[in-house]
Amino acid sequence: MGFEVLTEDRIVNAWRCAALAVAAFGGALTVDVAAEEPLAERTPGDIRVMSFNIRYGTAKDGENHWDRRKEFLVETIREFDPDLLGTQETLGFQKDYLAEHLPGYEALGVGREDGGQKGEMTALFYRRDRFRALDSGHFWLSETPDVIGSKSWDSSLPRMVTWVKLRDARRPDAPPLLLLNTHFDHIGQQARLESAKLIRSQVGKLAAGSGSIIVTGDFNAGEGSDPYRALFETRPDAPPLIDSYRAAH
Repeated sequence: MGFEVLTEDRIVNAWRCAALAVAAFGGALTVDVAAEEPLAERTPGDIRVMSFNIRYGTAKDGENHWDRRKEFLVETIREFDPDLLGTQETLGFQKDYLAEHLPGYEALGVGREDGGQKGEMTALFYRRDRFRALDSGHFWLSETPDVIGSKSWDSSLPRMVTWVKLRDARRPDAPPLLLLNTHFDHIGQQARLESAKLIRSQVGKLAAGSGSIIVTGDFNAGEGSDPYRALFETRPDAPPLIDSYRAAH
C-alpha cells in the first residue's frame, strides 16, 4: 500500500496550503510533492492525502476574498483528487460549500469555540465510496483536551484536532486507518510545542487496533523546530510518526 501526500509544494497557485503533512505508515510509502512533476499514477491500494489551509472565509482579502476564490479552490481539490483531505481555517459555511461541491466526500468538523458551528474548524473529508467511518471525534489542544473551546499555555485562540478511524473498502481485512487533522497556534511558541506533545499522547490512545496513522495540518512551525522534533521523537507511549516528505527526499 502506498500513500501520496500533497502539501503546498505540490499545489501551484493555490491559496495558502498547509505547511506540513506528517504520517506513520504500516505499509510502503509513496510521496509525490515536486510541483514540476506530474502526479504519480495510483495503484488500487494507494491512498492520496491532501492538506489544505483554505483561509477563513470572512477575511477582508479584497480580490482574494472567499467569494472570488471558492470555485478555484474546488477545482484545485478536484484536480489533485485526494482520497483523504484535511482542511484548516474552515468556517461552517465553507465546510458546507465544499461538501456541496465535492459530493463524493463525507465531511466531518465542528467549530473550535463551541463544538458546533462557532469558530474555525479543522474539517476533514474522506471518499464515501471507499471509506467507512468506524469512530470519530475531536479534542482541544489544551491541558483539558476534552473541554470544548479550551486553551492553555500561551495560545492566542482555542485550537483543536478532528479525527476519524476509517475502514478501507479496498483493504477490508486490513486494520482501520486513523486520520487526524489540526491547526497549531500562530503566536504561542509554548502552545505549539505542547500541542505536538499532546497529539503524540492522544495518538497513542486512539491508535489502538489501527494500522496506518496519518496526521495532517498547518503546524505554524518550521522543520527542525521544537514542535517538529516533538512530533517525530521516539516515545514509548505512542507509535512512531515520520515526516513523509523527508522520507521520500
